[in-house]
Amino acid sequence: MAKKSSDATYDHSCFMVLAYEYGDNKIKESEKKIRAKLKYNKLGAYDEARVNKLRELTEELSAEIRLQNRSTYFSKSNNEFSNMEDFDFKKWAEDLSINYPTIDKKELDSLVGMAVHLFHCR
Repeated sequence: MAKKSSDATYDHSCFMVLAYEYGDNKIKESEKKIRAKLKYNKLGAYDEARVNKLRELTEELSAEIRLQNRSTYFSKSNNEFSNMEDFDFKKWAEDLSINYPTIDKKELDSLVGMAVHLFHCR
C-alpha cells in the first residue's frame, strides 16, 4: 500500500491528477482519481467548482510553458539542458494570484514550480 503523504493539500492533490489529464474524455477518470486522493488523504469533499478552477490554472500553465522563449516568464538559464531557472516562476505565481485569489499564494508558488518541472524539465 502507498505511503500516505502528510504534506498533501487539496490543491496539490488535485493538480497532480489534472497535470496528466489530456482531452475531454479523461475528465470522468480524473474525477474518480481526485475523489480517491481526497478521501485517502482526508482533505475534504470533492468540490467541482474548485477542481474546475484548478483545471483552468493547469491548462493556463501548460499553455504558457509551451510558448518556451516567447513566454513572458521565460529567461533561459546558461545550462545546456532544460532547467527550473528557465522560468521566473516566483513572478509568474505572483501574477497568477490576481486571477486565482482562492488559491493560497504559497500553494500557487508550489503549483507553478511543479508545472515548470512537469511540463518543461521532464
